[in-house]
Amino acid sequence: MQHWRLWYKSGFGFHIVDVLAMRAGEQKTFADVHTRIAMQLTMQSRARAWHQYMQLLAGQTLIEGIDLDTADTPLVQ
Repeated sequence: MQHWRLWYKSGFGFHIVDVLAMRAGEQKTFADVHTRIAMQLTMQSRARAWHQYMQLLAGQTLIEGIDLDTADTPLVQ
């Protein structure tokens, strides 16, 4: 087996990655993954809705001394 050593630079510095093993991937059918995809999309949608709701609530408050990312109108996407 071939041993791979990779490195890359990020905002946190340099990173060295040793790849010790590799295995072939497999393509799954839509029937195998559709439930997981639906759950992930639902979670993303709920997270976006909560974030927008919190921005809307923050936009309706009077807060001094800090600048929050607020919204004055509902943010529907």
